[in-house]
Amino acid sequence: MNPGGMRRYNAVRLTLIPTREAAEDGANQGRGTATSATATGPAKRPDSTMTRLEFSRAVLQKGMGFVPAELNCLAKPPGPVETFEVSFKNPQLLEKFRKIFNSSRSSPPYNKFKAYPLSDTESKVVTVNFHNECIQEYDIETWLNRYATIKSEGRKVLDEDQVWTGGLKWLVQLKPDPTGVGGVRHLSSTITLGNNRGSVHYYGMPKLCRNCGNLGHLAAACTACKI
Repeated sequence: MNPGGMRRYNAVRLTLIPTREAAEDGANQGRGTATSATATGPAKRPDSTMTRLEFSRAVLQKGMGFVPAELNCLAKPPGPVETFEVSFKNPQLLEKFRKIFNSSRSSPPYNKFKAYPLSDTESKVVTVNFHNECIQEYDIETWLNRYATIKSEGRKVLDEDQVWTGGLKWLVQLKPDPTGVGGVRHLSSTITLGNNRGSVHYYGMPKLCRNCGNLGHLAAACTACKI
């Protein structure tokens, strides 16, 4: 996913589809029509290419509705294939990109590009906090294993004086879910073991209301009638 080896956040790569492949895609969508000459010849670069600024303004801003303040970085790496790599300020903006691109991929200008994720949306460092130091690590891991795959042993969260805060951390792999934010099944923000209630946190965790079930806000700010 990321040949450079460094973990990247909220990032995606878009590559321009060669003329031959784009023509073949069009032929496949329109069975019974004559195949264009470009579909039988060697793959070619499009006659016109985009600069980094043109891509930002035409595709990301005008086409998708992003504003510059929502973009963390936009780069155009050198290479034989025209490529743009964009990272967003937060996971919600990356999810917005994913939804727009997937729903419009058959229409221009999106049908000229292929998108490849540069961020690992499945691997997360999960922190679980309880205000009771007697909660057993095994019980928390049993809960985690229902919704994800644990990839490491639990590690205590210590403060600057090396005193345990009551929190524990694990590296987990979230399960795929095409309907979920980022294409994964996210964990609940709360965990209950017996009479003890704890909290769950990790980077990229979407706000999910436990009252109405909608994304974008928490139960404390929910305006729906509580049952």
